[in-house]
Amino acid sequence: MDASGNGILSIQAPTAGPLQGLAILYDRQNSSSLRITGGGSDHLTGTIYMSSGTVVMNGNGCSSPYNSLIVIKELVMDGNGACLRSSYTRSENVQIPASGLHLSR
Repeated sequence: MDASGNGILSIQAPTAGPLQGLAILYDRQNSSSLRITGGGSDHLTGTIYMSSGTVVMNGNGCSSPYNSLIVIKELVMDGNGACLRSSYTRSENVQIPASGLHLSR
């Protein structure tokens, strides 16, 4: 997935059904990248799940996924002002039992 340039990316996770709370979902074996580069803006609500994938943030953009749980293998940041700001609201994401949460590194 490539969200490069000066555009606006807006994604809202479904509020019902089997994919409830999942805004971006990659197969756990998919090692592809999600590129959020340039000077654009985004509005993303819900879980980002890319357990084998990489989020690449270059340029002047600052991504601010709202209410998002972020599960990725790697985050690559480069450029002036490149940043990632996130908050988490349990009700807007995939529900994970507290006993299943842990840091991998």
